[in-house]
Amino acid sequence: MSSLKRFTALTVMSVSLLSHVCAEVPTWINIFRNEGDKQRVTAIPIDSVSNIYFGQTAGGNDYFNVLSVKKIDGGKSDILMDDVVSYTFGDNVPTIHITTDPEVAEITSKKDYLPASLSMEAYGRYDDVQSVDVNIRGRGNSTWTFSKKPYRLKFDKKISLCGLKKAKSYVLVANYLDNTLMKNAIAFKIGELLGMPYTNHSIPVNVVLNGVYRGSYMLSEKVGINAGSVDIDEEKAIMWELDAYFDEDYKFKSKLYSLPVMVKDPDLSEIAVPAEGQTQAEAAWELLGMWRSDFEKMEASVRAGTPGQFLDIEQAVNYMLANNVVRNNELNWPKSVYLFKEEESSSYKLGPLWDYDWAFNFLNQSYDWPLLTFQGYDKFGTSFFMDLVKSDAFKSAFEEKWIRFKNEQFPVLLEYIDSYSDAVRVSALQDGERWPDKGPDGQGYSCETFDRDVQELKDWLTHRVEFIDRDSNHGFY
Repeated sequence: MSSLKRFTALTVMSVSLLSHVCAEVPTWINIFRNEGDKQRVTAIPIDSVSNIYFGQTAGGNDYFNVLSVKKIDGGKSDILMDDVVSYTFGDNVPTIHITTDPEVAEITSKKDYLPASLSMEAYGRYDDVQSVDVNIRGRGNSTWTFSKKPYRLKFDKKISLCGLKKAKSYVLVANYLDNTLMKNAIAFKIGELLGMPYTNHSIPVNVVLNGVYRGSYMLSEKVGINAGSVDIDEEKAIMWELDAYFDEDYKFKSKLYSLPVMVKDPDLSEIAVPAEGQTQAEAAWELLGMWRSDFEKMEASVRAGTPGQFLDIEQAVNYMLANNVVRNNELNWPKSVYLFKEEESSSYKLGPLWDYDWAFNFLNQSYDWPLLTFQGYDKFGTSFFMDLVKSDAFKSAFEEKWIRFKNEQFPVLLEYIDSYSDAVRVSALQDGERWPDKGPDGQGYSCETFDRDVQELKDWLTHRVEFIDRDSNHGFY
């Protein structure tokens, strides 16, 4: 990144020449400036620019106090030098264009899909996508109530977006409560470093809905038993979601911990095989009863201090380590907690990791707060996970895993944060202008001070890891 104020003579910069001096051919000119305590960016596509030069404002005496960008179509953008901090030549994150039929100002339903077409400009990062049919609806629980809406995409055929494994369904996460747009990405990276199976990916993208820029989003796989997520045989497998919203069709409160247990996948009403004289619905509820008994054997082993009977201890350690490092409050309710097993005779695996809005330094929570505590509340997840982490099998496996994470994997994580923030920076600042602090609903956390917020997040994580390392209970309780 170079300071524009280093130029001391009239400079005319040919865009074609600048393309040759970069390691990769850039597609954008990104000009960064300050506006009070806010950061701003002007991102200009290179293919629309004829040249860049320094000039003066009308009536100005200083010949070099304006950066002028001349457009190929004859237009020109003048940016005051006093506000400019730096510039880069590079690319932006992919831009997904969605056009609904009929065109609407916003997606208003989480239940009903709206037919649409989707295209994507990837700027060389991934393969572009020409116009393809898609269906779109809303998604999320509390996040659905915010002004910046999260979306679900469903294609008629499996498709690969941004290098992800081919699938029919994807999600666009708004990250409206995340002023760094990378808390989910960091949690997923921890899962990847720990070798957790079926860990989601985080691909930053810009979203344009019916010609209107909606902001910076995270493209990711839809969690569930499917080709793009947990790729196992749904005829034999089960995936549970533990969530206080308790809003799925097939659900129950568990016997020992009163956990809100819901069937995430498969659809029992589709795979259940009725016995003679039995309806499809009756077969589905009977199948739920079988799987409920299986789940409650697992929770009984946790209560007895022998979780390894029915739970994969290595993956339990990975799951709890990841959530502990980022201090994910959602475990205590619980919310957005998933676990699955490939078939009835196998062990349960906790995961995939999901939903890290209410983690890290959100609401100014301290890095030295224990993970399994919820001041003023009595939450069912707290008791279940407390018994798990206090078991001898868990504690023994955690010690070895933690030493490796702290010494070998955490430094890699910090490097990842730097590279991710570099990649998403322009998109984040554009999002900050689209969604100013708190937003129209008074809920959002803006990216207008992105660089500062990323540094605060890194500092918080570093202190969190140091605290876990020195705490006698490793920050769990």
